[in-house]
This record gives sequence, structure tokens and C-alpha cells, in this order.
Amino acid sequence: DSARAGSGKVPITTRQLEALIRLSQARARACLREHVVMQDARDVIQLMEESVRQVHVDGSGVLDRGRGGAGGKSKRTPKKLLLEGMAEMLAKFPEKKEFTIDELRAVAERKRLPLNGFAAMLDEMREAGDLSRNYKKNWELNR
Repeated sequence: DSARAGSGKVPITTRQLEALIRLSQARARACLREHVVMQDARDVIQLMEESVRQVHVDGSGVLDRGRGGAGGKSKRTPKKLLLEGMAEMLAKFPEKKEFTIDELRAVAERKRLPLNGFAAMLDEMREAGDLSRNYKKNWELNR
């Protein structure tokens, strides 16, 4: 059906590529193997293609990049704005080393960031290495 979906291509992100690797490794482990074989990767790619098809192809088989996900819009700007706000606070208060969740929400509000999906954005930033959580469950800016 990729011919019906125009070029049949949807951009893939680094995060999706990393997911393909992890899924291939998981499939190998499920088959009690220590190493990934070509069939693991092919099966995972097929799974991903079907997932993308279900999300990005409308009922008539036409590729619609506006469907699903972030609609092609990057979430980088809100993250960058939050990091800038945190850096500004650290510059203003040099003794400050960590942020509570309420302080981060206040920074987000000052930067006029949407708060829906805020916890997920923080988790993404932690996974990307921008933020970390300490033993008190407060957030720290990784420099």
C-alpha cells in the first residue's frame, strides 16, 4: 500500500530508531538469544511500518503527515524555553541547585508554556540528559 500513500515515507526520529533497536533486542531475548539476528530486525521493522501506517494513512490509503503524533511540530521549543527559564533562575540565585515540580511549573507559566503533558515533557528531557532527578525527587539541570 505504500504506492497508494504517495511516496510511502514518513520521517523517522532518532527516538524511533532507538526504539527499533530496543524492540529488536527484546525480540531476540524472547527467543532466548543473546544477539539480534536479521529476522528480529525485519520483524520489528514490519511492526513499526504497520504502526506508522495505522497512524499516518487515512481510510482511503492516502498518507497524511498531519495525523497522529505532534502533527509534524517539534516539541523542542517548549523544552528549550524551560531550560532557558531554569538557567535564568540559577543565574539569579547561584546557591540554587535543584527545582521542585512546583518551581518548574512556575518557570513554565512564566515562559507561557502549556502545562498539559508537562510531566511527560520532563521525562523526555530526563531521558535526553537535559535534566536529572535527585534522591529527594527534585529536578536538576544537567550542564
